[in-house]
Amino acid sequence: MKKFIIFSICFLALFFSAVSIFAQEGFTGSEAGSAGSSVQFYQAVTVAQAKVMPDNSRILLTGNLVNSPRRDYYTFRDTSGEILVEIERKYWGGISITADDQVQIFGELDKDRKGRIEVDAAIVRKL
Repeated sequence: MKKFIIFSICFLALFFSAVSIFAQEGFTGSEAGSAGSSVQFYQAVTVAQAKVMPDNSRILLTGNLVNSPRRDYYTFRDTSGEILVEIERKYWGGISITADDQVQIFGELDKDRKGRIEVDAAIVRKL
């Protein structure tokens, strides 16, 4: 009986710890491709601002996807310019977007040694 009581206490302590952690982190499952990603760690910037930020910066862009030069790559445009965005199929979440639709792209800057800059999307939202 003592083993059962000790086991029950340990189980409840672990359970409530896990619930507490998830409650603090939050869940943003309404966005396409989020799967629990927290959008609070992204900095809202324009394309022009993004181009001068450091590699691996987590950014939020708002504008339009105007075309797709190749599979999984899209030209993103806002009032300050254009940037290439990689959006893997798993991040679309079943949404359909045209060039007229305004979107938000949550992603990470990827700068290579040749000076090319793109954004690796983690979340795509249609506004």
